[in-house]
Amino acid sequence: MNAVDLLGDAEPFAKAIGLLTNSGTFNNQWLGDPGHYLGKVLSDPDQRDALLTVVEQLLGEGGGETDAQQRKWLPLFHSANPVISFFAVVDDSDASNIRIGLGVKVRSNDSKGSASLHIPLFQTSGNAIALGQADTTIDFSCEVMNSISDSTLKQAFSLDDPSVLERTNFTPELTAEQRDAWTSMWTDVKAAP
Repeated sequence: MNAVDLLGDAEPFAKAIGLLTNSGTFNNQWLGDPGHYLGKVLSDPDQRDALLTVVEQLLGEGGGETDAQQRKWLPLFHSANPVISFFAVVDDSDASNIRIGLGVKVRSNDSKGSASLHIPLFQTSGNAIALGQADTTIDFSCEVMNSISDSTLKQAFSLDDPSVLERTNFTPELTAEQRDAWTSMWTDVKAAP
């Protein structure tokens, strides 16, 4: 009997923490340095995939979705009225810097409008806090005109032109000096009595 047979349904968890290799064999080095393997749960692609498998198994049916940027949205909480859902979002598009964030999706009761927000919070390289870093982007999208069928209105609002998003940027261009001043200002605000 091998390790996979002994662990049964716990196999993905054992792979996630590095106790088993991706091929399912016991990792002999794990007992000598478990912290090394536990610290790589997000940065090692095989361990991260196994962790996502565990989360999807725990969530059951409808265990998550992948967005256009290939981020994995794993549901945490859902409310039916108002229709709002909270997600843990895993962005592993850059294998050297995995990011974990919070996602929120809201939909109107008549399903004619929706909005989503993604805020990266943590990362595996450099500063562990992703929020506030120069290369961190908060994504917000809003679809409030899904029910428009008039072709003139669609053209006026560029609803029939997906490239409108390529020409629309709400992110201000900041110099390093402006970013430092902004950070300093908010540090002072936080520190104020």
